[in-house]
Amino acid sequence: EGYDPFLMHDMKRAVERINNAIENEEKILVYGDYDADGITSTVLLVETLVSLGADVSSYIPNRFEEGYGPNKDAFSKIIKSGISLIITVDNGIAGVDEVELANSLGCDVIITDHHKIQDKIPKAYAVIHPEHPEGQYPFGKLAGVGVAFKLAHALLEIYPDFLLDLVAIGTVADMVSLTDENRIFVKQGIELLNEDPRIGIKMLLELSNITTNIDEQTIGFYIAPKLNSIGRMDSAKVGLSFLMAEDVRSGVIYSAVIIAFLPILIPLTGKVLIKFPFLQRFIRTSELRTEDGFTAKALDSDRFLDQEGVALSTLRPSGTVVLDSGEHLDVVTRGEFIEQGERVKVIKAESTWYVVEKINV
Repeated sequence: EGYDPFLMHDMKRAVERINNAIENEEKILVYGDYDADGITSTVLLVETLVSLGADVSSYIPNRFEEGYGPNKDAFSKIIKSGISLIITVDNGIAGVDEVELANSLGCDVIITDHHKIQDKIPKAYAVIHPEHPEGQYPFGKLAGVGVAFKLAHALLEIYPDFLLDLVAIGTVADMVSLTDENRIFVKQGIELLNEDPRIGIKMLLELSNITTNIDEQTIGFYIAPKLNSIGRMDSAKVGLSFLMAEDVRSGVIYSAVIIAFLPILIPLTGKVLIKFPFLQRFIRTSELRTEDGFTAKALDSDRFLDQEGVALSTLRPSGTVVLDSGEHLDVVTRGEFIEQGERVKVIKAESTWYVVEKINV
C-alpha cells in the first residue's frame, strides 16, 4: 500500500480543510494541467471528491491562451464564480503571486505538486509535495498523479487501489523513475487496466484495433501520447471527459476525437480524416451533442472524397465529430474548412486515417 500519506508535509492540514469544505457545502475547484499527468491527476481528485459528496468542479488552463500552471486571470474568474477552495494538481509550486492573489480574495489554495521546489514557496493553505523541505516523506520521485493519489488515500482513509489505473497512466506518461512506490503503483494500475478498463480506454483500444494486454509500452507509446496531444493541440477538457465517460456512446465519441489529434503532430499541412466503419453498432442517431460542444452530424453522402479527390461534403474544422449516415465516422481535426466540391489530394494514408490538403486552382 505504499507509505503513510500523512508523512507528507501539510497532509493533515489539507485533509481537515477539504473535509470542512465538504461539510459546509463550499464550492471546490481542482486546478489541473494539460498533459497526461495533469489530466489523470485532475480526474483522480475530482472522482475522489465526488465520492465524498463534495461540490467540485475542475479547470485546466488552455496551453496557448494561458500557459502552464496558475494564472491570475483564471484565479480571479474562478473565485468570482463562488469557489472558496482551489486544489492544484501537478502544478502550483511556482504560483507565488497567484496564491497571494487568491488569499487576498478570500479563497484558500491547497497545492499538490511534484515539480522542483523554487526558492520561494507559495503561502498556500497547504503545500503537499513529496520533497518539501519540512516533510518526512521517504520517496520524492512521485508523478503529479502520484501526489494526488496520496491525497485521495488520506481523504478516503483506505488504500484506493481502484484509482491506480489513472496513477499508472500518469506516472508512465511523465517518465518519472519507475522505482519504489512508482513501481508498485504502475504494476497494480496495469493489472486494473487489463481487468476492468474504463469505458474510454476500452473504446480507444478497440477503435485502434489493439487487442493485446496493456503494459508500460501501451501506455508510454499509445495512451499517454494521445492524452498529451489533446492538451498540445486543443482543450484538455476532452481528456477529462474521455477518462470519465460512463457509457459506450460517450466513450466512442471522445475516443474518436482523441485518436484524431495525434496524427496532426506529423509535419504535414492539411487535415486529418479518420474513418471507423464499425461505429454504427454504437451510434444510431443522426445527431449527438456532448457537454463540451462536440457535435456529430449526419452527412448526405457515404464518402468524403470521390475517386478524383473532390470533397463530397463540407469537411468540418477542429473539434467536430462528423457521423456519416451510420456507416463511418470522419473526424477533421485542424485547419480551415474544406467546402463541398473543393479538390484535395491525399498526402498520406494509413489504414484508418488520411492527411489531405487543398489543391489551389
